[in-house]
Amino acid sequence: MIGFLCGLAIGVTLVGSTAIASSEAQRQLASDALRSGGLLGAIYLPAAVLFLAPRKVDARLVGVACVAAIVFGIVGDAAMGPWAPPSVAASFGFWLTIFAIYQRDHRSKSAGRGSLLP
Repeated sequence: MIGFLCGLAIGVTLVGSTAIASSEAQRQLASDALRSGGLLGAIYLPAAVLFLAPRKVDARLVGVACVAAIVFGIVGDAAMGPWAPPSVAASFGFWLTIFAIYQRDHRSKSAGRGSLLP
């Protein structure tokens, strides 16, 4: 569900509000978001939970990772254009954020400090 919403946010931003006025465009946008964002979200989020097993996964962490995925998806589409779909850049943003949080928490715990998120 979260991946679908991220995919929908990326699609609406890329297509623009005037282009989704038709019902056909709305159906295509929802289909693309379900096929790419929904599928990747169903795989990535459980994998990230396993990856961050020592850390308690909360809503803020998921929110930060989703915002990163949306931003990277939008920027990645502008940067890569027709060479790669936005889902590639969104995936990169999601995993980069998860890895950064993991590394920060790992370093903080070994130094005796708190976590990255307040």
